[in-house]
Amino acid sequence: MMVIEVPIDADADYVLSLLRHSNESSVLLIVGSYGSAMTSRVELNRLRWEIQERPRTITIHSYDSTVTAMARDCGFDVVGGRSPLDRLVAYLATPFLHSYKLMVPQTRSVLNSRGLLLSVIKGPLVLGVAVALIIGLYISILYPSAEISIMANGQEKSSGFRVIADPSTEIIGPQREVIPARVIEVTQRGSRTSVATGERVEPLTRATGRVTLINPTAAKVFVPRGTVLSSKSGVQFETSSDVLVPESNTDQSNLVVDGEVVVAIAAQAKGNVGNLSVGEIDKVLGPLRFTLSVRQEQDLRGGSQSTRRYVSEQDTKSLSATLMNELLALARSDLESKISDTEMMRFWPDRIQDPILTQEKFDEIGTGRHLHTSVTQEVILRATVISMHDIVEAAMINLTDAGRLSLLSNEIGLTNIELGSVMGGRVAVRFRASGLVGPGINESQIAESLRELSIDEATSMLNQIDGIEIVGFNYWPRFSSNLPRWASRITVIVNNDVAG
Repeated sequence: MMVIEVPIDADADYVLSLLRHSNESSVLLIVGSYGSAMTSRVELNRLRWEIQERPRTITIHSYDSTVTAMARDCGFDVVGGRSPLDRLVAYLATPFLHSYKLMVPQTRSVLNSRGLLLSVIKGPLVLGVAVALIIGLYISILYPSAEISIMANGQEKSSGFRVIADPSTEIIGPQREVIPARVIEVTQRGSRTSVATGERVEPLTRATGRVTLINPTAAKVFVPRGTVLSSKSGVQFETSSDVLVPESNTDQSNLVVDGEVVVAIAAQAKGNVGNLSVGEIDKVLGPLRFTLSVRQEQDLRGGSQSTRRYVSEQDTKSLSATLMNELLALARSDLESKISDTEMMRFWPDRIQDPILTQEKFDEIGTGRHLHTSVTQEVILRATVISMHDIVEAAMINLTDAGRLSLLSNEIGLTNIELGSVMGGRVAVRFRASGLVGPGINESQIAESLRELSIDEATSMLNQIDGIEIVGFNYWPRFSSNLPRWASRITVIVNNDVAG
């Protein structure tokens, strides 16, 4: 049932505007006394005519008997009028008011006589005391009251929900999709040193030695300084001076003997690469390769090199990552100490949204085998903090469908709480909530709508509210046929029941 309390200056248009947004089939219309806008016969007939497009039961309630009679003539159901208790109060007050009217002119004519004045006011004074005693007895003994017990037929509801914890909001959003959050941060600074592991070979001297150049032709061959010779492995050498290789000739046995000359050579590259054993050098390069040949009859020695330690890229990466992990662990510990037991926290992603590495500096310490590298870092770590109280409140709003239902128990079950990814400090929160819910019941509104109704009318009206069942109906005094005039004297007690 829909209850509408019509303001004094509101007419039928006001009532019709509310009815257009309601699907209720029964409406209780509370109007004022005769003379208010809605109590004219024209407005009542216009309301009756307009609701014919969408028929529904409308009951008119008024304390004015003229209004209830007029509404009944217009075809409406009516409740209200004066109760027997109201008539009793009027009856008791009438003698006092009548005596007061008689007392006023008499006192004006006898102000100079103290005795006459007392005699005049004695009767009304005694009557006033008697009336006060009667009213006190009425209030203390016969003051009407009612206690109505109803059962709300509830059921256990369980569902999964998703909300966004947003640090930029302070209240739960009207769409039930946003809850408040806050952002905290800490700064950590530290340094770390480790031994450099990079090694680099540095050549120092060239290998040197002597070889024999062979000329099988009948003419002398000039070999300039810098003529290149090569080994079987491709190591190249250069001659150290200009030489003239003699032509071949015939010995005493008429055998042809090649011309030969010994020349000094040196490796083109420094280091151990030029240290070769006998017979490794086997060819002459350049223009003379088709004319001369070479023979190595002694080892080539003298090439040397050294190994130097240096800070490699792997050293800096490993040292930076190690220090970063240590600082982040300290930062996380500091952040966790800043929240209470009723809060949850989601760290912001490392190196994605937040430039947590604000400073990084590398230094080299020592030389040679004792070379070390050090790094100094400063990091900032942030986290979004969500209160469990806000999650519970969001669960209550979602379970009750933003107030359309009532939560019949203060116990709410929360399970499967998951904090999702961070986007600009906002965190997605997923959870499953369960609780006992039932029809939306407003005890004060029900008490207001039951004022001065008869027991049968009140029972009928309560039976039209979906989801509730009348358990008990106690009222005082028992001889009264109507409920109290004051809503404060009507107590509505809601008991909860879980649907099986």
